[in-house]
Amino acid sequence: MDVTNTEAVNAFVDDITEAWGGVDVLVNNAGQGKGGSLDSLTPEDILDHANVLQMGHFRFVKAVVPHMRKQRWGRIIEINALAGTIPTPSGIPSVINRASCVALSKSLGMSLPKDNILVNSLNMGWIDTGQWERHFQEMGPGVTREEFNEMVLKVVPLGRFGKPEDVAGMALFLASDYASFISGASIDIAGGMGGQIAYFPTLKSDFAESIKAKRKDS
Repeated sequence: MDVTNTEAVNAFVDDITEAWGGVDVLVNNAGQGKGGSLDSLTPEDILDHANVLQMGHFRFVKAVVPHMRKQRWGRIIEINALAGTIPTPSGIPSVINRASCVALSKSLGMSLPKDNILVNSLNMGWIDTGQWERHFQEMGPGVTREEFNEMVLKVVPLGRFGKPEDVAGMALFLASDYASFISGASIDIAGGMGGQIAYFPTLKSDFAESIKAKRKDS
């Protein structure tokens, strides 16, 4: 559904609560990567991106919280990105809009527990979804997937991509009564990657340059 449309979000949540008698868990998973630098971006580029991330997440929280307050039980899990907690030197829209989402999660994680609504953020590192295939295709010809993966995973201490199950397992835990005293937490699902993420843009550009040189020589 279109998370940038407030009326559509409200109607969707109303349909869910009517069908199921309430809403217990919200996993705010709307996301969109967007690169760009100070020289290439306009303010409108960042605002468009914010409408998906910051406002998309906010719209859904605003729609579900009244229902959760009625039943005095709710769990909100914000799917965010490591770039929101550790800025990188490129990709300004993703950096600042993800940071805003993490801040929203922490703020709500402090204000909503009085209603027994707990809010936590899961910050993604390199999770093996379709986006990595897209990033690989952007490299163009002359690059094998093995070479690409080796470059990408140099900044991941665990040495592999995360799996969707790695995220789902933590989301299930936070949605359960086992996590009844956790709110406002910011949890990185990144295989040990932290500050290393800041080196990735340079690593990627160096890799791209080496591939260009390799093509030229061949």
